Amino acid sequence: MEAHLRQQFDVLLATSCEAFTERIVQRCAGGESALAALRSNPQGEGVWLDDFVEAVFRENLLDSPDGALFVLGALARRPVPSGWPAGSPSAATQATTQATTQAAAQTVASTVTALARHVFAELLQQKVVEQLSRSLSFG
Repeated sequence: MEAHLRQQFDVLLATSCEAFTERIVQRCAGGESALAALRSNPQGEGVWLDDFVEAVFRENLLDSPDGALFVLGALARRPVPSGWPAGSPSAATQATTQATTQAAAQTVASTVTALARHVFAELLQQKVVEQLSRSLSFG
């Protein structure tokens, strides 16, 4: 990835971390409870990580295949999240006909966009946990 694109991604990640941290600390009534909530259930009450990432993608015009490829390009060295696509291998082998039909209906664009959101959300969660932990440790 070219340096100017990498810089844009780093700014996007930093501003997203800052906004998400502020949001969950306020909603969870403090840093300690926000950290506990983020660690235990990132989709839970007051955290809603996926909703936040969806808004970031929409507001930054990343909710398209090109936007998703920009994010994936910046995160190309990260491993594919375990269980991707959603579900464990054992669950995949027990999939119903309906799930198979839905998977067949997906497009490359929707798959790439979903992967970009998932990887970005995973990184955002990691960075915010680090930021909150550091903040609580050092005051």
